[in-house]
Amino acid sequence: MIDTSTPIIDEQSERTALSRSIADQLHETQDAPIYTIRLSLKLPGSERILALVEETLQVESNGGMKTQKGQRRTVGGTFFKLLKAACTKEQYEQLFPPDEKRPYVKRAAKKQA
Repeated sequence: MIDTSTPIIDEQSERTALSRSIADQLHETQDAPIYTIRLSLKLPGSERILALVEETLQVESNGGMKTQKGQRRTVGGTFFKLLKAACTKEQYEQLFPPDEKRPYVKRAAKKQA
């Protein structure tokens, strides 16, 4: 007999819940970054991503990370900078494809002349 007192959570549900938790920690609310976080849990793997979240929070507690223009990155921006550096070329191409290949980017309707 199957124990029904605790719900059975499949891998996809766990990844969704974990990606939401990470997005909350990184103050990410938009679909595109959340999608990338969720996909990253599958590609580099959840252990590596959780380590990058910890590294991000450590960087933030030490004053944050600057952009090339000298401005302070957002928490999410710091995470994605670290993620990009930690990816293989193949992982990078899957996580950060050009806009026209991203499934979550809303396309503007073509203007009628």
